[in-house]
Amino acid sequence: MAEYKEVEIGGVWKPEVVGEKLEGVLKTRKTAMGRNGEAYTIFTITEEGAGEDRLASGAVLDSKLGSLEDGVKVLLTYKGKPKGTYRDYSVGVWDDAPQV
Repeated sequence: MAEYKEVEIGGVWKPEVVGEKLEGVLKTRKTAMGRNGEAYTIFTITEEGAGEDRLASGAVLDSKLGSLEDGVKVLLTYKGKPKGTYRDYSVGVWDDAPQV
């Protein structure tokens, strides 16, 4: 007899602990529409070492990663929710990363 299985979203990076890091290569970006009708960007980052694609999004990442070209090596560090509503991140790029 068939049964239901839990649907899991693989590869989404949604840090909970301040200081969590994601290091890898910014692979692609895709624009999507949110529930409130505003566009947002989903970034695909190929994780360093594991080679696994991880998805990341958010207004702060949109503003910080938006000016970078695909193929750039990045380091994202979760800084928590300073205002209680949005997730803050620091974004580092490898020294020779080209910027648009």
